[in-house]
Amino acid sequence: QVSLSLCPPANLKWRDAGTPVDQSQPPMPGAEEKTGEQGAEEGVPPEEPAKEKAPGDPVLLREGAENQGKEAQAADLIQKAMLKLDRGDWEGAIADLTQAIELDPNSHAAWLGRAMAHNMAGKYEQAEADAKKAIELDSQDARAWTALAWAQFKQGKFAEALASAEKAIALDPKSALAHAVAAYAREALGDKAGALLSIQAAARLDGRFFD
Repeated sequence: QVSLSLCPPANLKWRDAGTPVDQSQPPMPGAEEKTGEQGAEEGVPPEEPAKEKAPGDPVLLREGAENQGKEAQAADLIQKAMLKLDRGDWEGAIADLTQAIELDPNSHAAWLGRAMAHNMAGKYEQAEADAKKAIELDSQDARAWTALAWAQFKQGKFAEALASAEKAIALDPKSALAHAVAAYAREALGDKAGALLSIQAAARLDGRFFD
C-alpha cells in the first residue's frame, strides 16, 4: 500500500547550475545611430567612438574582483541557509538566501533554495515566483520545476501543478517527489487512476512513499 503523504522538499539537494541572464537590450525603434556625415548635416558634431578597455585595464580588473567577491559571499550564505533548512529554520534560511540574491542576482542556487524555503514556510506565492526565476536561469533543472509544481498545487492551481510536475519528470524520471506531486495534482483533478499510477511510481523510487 502506498501513501499520499508528500515527502518534504527539504530532501532535495542543491546544485548551482545557473546561467547568467543576458542583460543586453535591443535598440528602440527609430533609435539607430546616425553616422558622422548625417550628424554633420544636422549641425551635430560626430561622436568619437568609445574606447574599449583592454583586458588588463585596472577598472576591469577591479570590477572583476568585486564581482567574484560578491559571488563568494553569496555562496557562503547559501551554504549557511542549507544548514538552517536542515534545522527547520525556514525564516533564517529565507533571510540568508535573500542576501545571497542581492549579492548575486544570477545565482540559480539562491533562487531555487529560497523557493524551497518558501514552500516549507507555507509561503506558496513567493515560492512560485522564486521557482519561476530559478527556471528562467536554468530551465533544465528538474528540482526547480518540482518546487514550482508544489507551490502551484498548494495554491489550488492543479492543472498548472500537473504540467510543472510532468516537466520535472521529463527532465528527471527518477524524481520520486515530482511523481508524488503529479499524483496529488491528478487526484485533485479527479483522475484517480492516474494518481494511483503516479504515487506507485514515486513509491518504487523512494520507499518513504509506502505506508
